[in-house]
Amino acid sequence: MNDGFDLTQAKRAHAGRPALGGSGISPRIQVRVDPGLAHALQARARDERRSLSEVARTALREYVERARARTGEPPVDLPGAELVRQGLADLRDGRVSEASLLLLIAAPRLRAIGIAIPGERQEDGGRQEDGESPEHRLYSLLANRLGGAAHSRYNALLARIASFASAAEHAATR
Repeated sequence: MNDGFDLTQAKRAHAGRPALGGSGISPRIQVRVDPGLAHALQARARDERRSLSEVARTALREYVERARARTGEPPVDLPGAELVRQGLADLRDGRVSEASLLLLIAAPRLRAIGIAIPGERQEDGGRQEDGESPEHRLYSLLANRLGGAAHSRYNALLARIASFASAAEHAATR
């Protein structure tokens, strides 16, 4: 018997607020604070015409960023961050990879934004004992794997790490 409703065609209604950061869910974190901090937070939010949640999110972001900068970890929310994380892991483990060689190429700029490059000797620019630069090593690795397409991949990787560094430099000045 059909009453005119086809539940397989029904769209699910989404209750609640939209997710922060685009899609999915935004986890809720509750913290307890002393009355003085609660009063200061409420006053700051009122003075800035912002919600308590906005002020708390800003404070938490700043705390996480300061801790990240102290430990030399790359920012996680920037374009190319996954490449930097992979490169750091490969360098720590002694693996030669696209990502590890790319980090050696970008090491001076990455060091300037507080990212420590494991095993990199600043005086030799990441050169191998045979004197081959990380730029040449990366291109050779790509050429062996991709043949004629190596040039495009090489340029794309350089653009990706430059984008990451620019975004990290900009984030550091905010």
